[in-house]
Amino acid sequence: MRKLPMTEDPINYYRRDEVVQHYEKKFTSPGGSLVNQIEIETIGSLLNGHTGLCLDIGVGTGRMIAPLSSQGLKVVGLDISEGMLRIAKSKETSVVYGDARRIPFKDETFDVAIASRVLIHLSDPACYHEASRVLRKNGTFVFDTLNKKSLRWLYAFLSNRIVSHNLESEAKTLQKLAEAGFSFEKKIYRFFLPQLFYSKSSGRILRIINKIDEFILRSRLKTFSGSIFWKARKAP
Repeated sequence: MRKLPMTEDPINYYRRDEVVQHYEKKFTSPGGSLVNQIEIETIGSLLNGHTGLCLDIGVGTGRMIAPLSSQGLKVVGLDISEGMLRIAKSKETSVVYGDARRIPFKDETFDVAIASRVLIHLSDPACYHEASRVLRKNGTFVFDTLNKKSLRWLYAFLSNRIVSHNLESEAKTLQKLAEAGFSFEKKIYRFFLPQLFYSKSSGRILRIINKIDEFILRSRLKTFSGSIFWKARKAP
């Protein structure tokens, strides 16, 4: 499948109808399915044992709804794309149109908030402050960022497109968390090899790529991985 060029603001990009359909399909290829599985399992491990009301910031087409619900969380989805919300709503969850930088909920509404593939586009500290505002005291925030030290630039080069992604240092992320009233709890590194390697592979080649990635992630080189998944807690 030909990738659509991302040459505009990510907010407007993900509102386009053709992008909505592409996004829903990107996780159905063998490599895309494996990436999806890894991301779901990683977020699930960080949320292990958590229950209550969960805000899925940037719910997209709802790929996290079933896994979160199976862990005992009641999910409410938030997204800026009406097209994606229509698909997410069909997966039997409550959805609300809104911006991660101006979340349309009252203070201390949720027990848990997640932001999967959201802060990789938005560098605005308001996203952290808004997540903190709508979380109850001791609430948990799980999200992912793109590692500034990683090979992510190689993905952009090899995929022959301008990728409007926010590559951020770990120190910068920790600073944003602290300024928003969060305390850092845990981080998990994923995808040392660019995800393009996954999306273009299947069968035996895909399994080899995954094994190589898993081996590297057990070494000191893991700090150069493309994605970092974070768990933080709001101050009591």
